[in-house]
Amino acid sequence: MDGESGDNGEWRRTDCRRRERNVTQRMVKDESMERLPPLRRFFNLPCAVTMSGLFFGLASAVLSVSGQFRLAMVALIAAGLSDLFDGFVARLLDLSDEEKRFGEQLDSLVDACSFGMAPGLFLVCRGFRSAPELALVGFYLAAVVWRLAYFNAFAMEMTHRDDTYRGLPVTFAALFFPLGYLIDLVRPDWVEPTLAILAFGAACLMLSPLPVKKPRGKWYAVFAASAVIVTILFLTARSGSGQG
Repeated sequence: MDGESGDNGEWRRTDCRRRERNVTQRMVKDESMERLPPLRRFFNLPCAVTMSGLFFGLASAVLSVSGQFRLAMVALIAAGLSDLFDGFVARLLDLSDEEKRFGEQLDSLVDACSFGMAPGLFLVCRGFRSAPELALVGFYLAAVVWRLAYFNAFAMEMTHRDDTYRGLPVTFAALFFPLGYLIDLVRPDWVEPTLAILAFGAACLMLSPLPVKKPRGKWYAVFAASAVIVTILFLTARSGSGQG
């Protein structure tokens, strides 16, 4: 018993020293961050990954305006991958609560641009110009920003369980629109109806209480592999209506 008690005591002392060291490291980090200008203290790897999604969203919008619709979908896929992995990277690092709050707000703003405005502009450039079509684009954009605003205000209520979201996350636009636009490779005349159905369906699902499972573990690899396959299909397809 004395040996066990000694072992337990040593384990507790080691654990206490480890906790003290972690607290000290956190205090040093917080102090160093306080010395930085406010707008610079949040420059970290997860935010850099998030910002790459913004630039990919911008690229998607520019390509849409240029009539390079397939490449616009490739850029949208890249934006989706950036959003998929920024949270993964953040969980690997010991971020302060302040850094986490900033990252959450940055992520929502980037999502509004990359998965709201970029797909909306894509739809308009792809031919959605009539009043009903523009109303559909507006409905989609409204659903995106409404969901993001609600998530920012009531994040816990948007989480149905620890492993699911309530409603479709806006980042799924980076999956739905490229997959739907694959129809352009085989039936270009079906593109507009397919995109209309996707935009309306995605908007409704974003506002719905439908539980959607969070990506975990193997799903990161599945999404990444799917993105690579769809990207290859777009890049290797013969030039057609999808390239203006």
